[in-house]
Amino acid sequence: MAINISSITILAGQYNNKTSQQLSNSSITNITDVVFPFRAIFYLSNGESVDLLFNEKGDYDVYIDMQ
Repeated sequence: MAINISSITILAGQYNNKTSQQLSNSSITNITDVVFPFRAIFYLSNGESVDLLFNEKGDYDVYIDMQ
């Protein structure tokens, strides 16, 4: 089963839209309409978390490999 984002805690900035897609062995979450700087803790369905900070407006791809 794919690990996905179970919740997000925003520490700075905001976002207005989030979409998620489950694939056979991975998941994709898109966050759009972001106010920068943006910092958030992403809680994963396996109990782990990732703290990410984006200082400037841009298009970012973040890959988290959980093997």
